[in-house]
Amino acid sequence: MKLWRSRTIFFLNLVFAVSAFSLHTFAQDPQVAKNTSNVPKAIYFSSATVAEPETKPSGYTPSNLNRVGVQTGQPIPITLSEAIRRSLESNNDIEVSRGDVRFQETQVRSVSGVYDPVFTFSPNFSRSSTTGSAATKDFRVNSNFGQFIQSGGGNYQVFFNNQRTENAFAQAQVSSGAVTSGNSAIFSSSLGVNYTQPLARNFRIDSKRLAITVAKSGWSRLIRILDYKLRRR
Repeated sequence: MKLWRSRTIFFLNLVFAVSAFSLHTFAQDPQVAKNTSNVPKAIYFSSATVAEPETKPSGYTPSNLNRVGVQTGQPIPITLSEAIRRSLESNNDIEVSRGDVRFQETQVRSVSGVYDPVFTFSPNFSRSSTTGSAATKDFRVNSNFGQFIQSGGGNYQVFFNNQRTENAFAQAQVSSGAVTSGNSAIFSSSLGVNYTQPLARNFRIDSKRLAITVAKSGWSRLIRILDYKLRRR
């Protein structure tokens, strides 16, 4: 009996405590009425139906894309290789490099020309007259062929000289003192070869070969520069 009473009292106290806690919470947080009658509603616009007006600046005129000297009315079909070739020919930078290569090539040929063979031919006619004696006539024809040799730095000369003289002094030189009587002439000829070879100085290198080496070095450098520019384009 006592147990049943204690349980009933505990249950009533628990209900009373929960009811008091609920009334206290409801008193501290009152509900606020909201007036939604004056709240504007959201308005949505479709991007497909609303378009901005097209504006153009006043006084606008499109620029003329025609190039001076280029005819656009009649195009000419060309291949890809032809277009590349024309583009490279019209490139001023590449054309300047080509000019430098050609100029350096002429420099190499110029300094290498010292080793070209040289042939000389020199005719000579003279007439001498002395008071109291008849006039004498002398005719000489001298020819010479020479060339520098690049290997070793030597050079050779081949000469062929011919002479017709009526002068007594010249006849004495040619005939070892013998002089002809009257106005008869003496003919003489000489043929020979001269070769000059340096043994120590200028044997491996000299000024001529050094100039050729420097010119070829500059030429090859310009060719590499031109090749680099062509590959870059």
